[in-house]
Amino acid sequence: MLEKVIIVVVVAVVVLAAGVAWWFENGSASHSEGGHAADVDSNELTKLEK
Repeated sequence: MLEKVIIVVVVAVVVLAAGVAWWFENGSASHSEGGHAADVDSNELTKLEK
């Protein structure tokens, strides 16, 4: 039981961290100097997905 709880917590933390990173790159960075770099990263990811 404890192992399942630990796994759920770890997954939740990873998902939350990914969400915060995505928001930071797409929300905050788009209004700062880092916005262009975030756009380049997004374009590269899109190319890899295709």
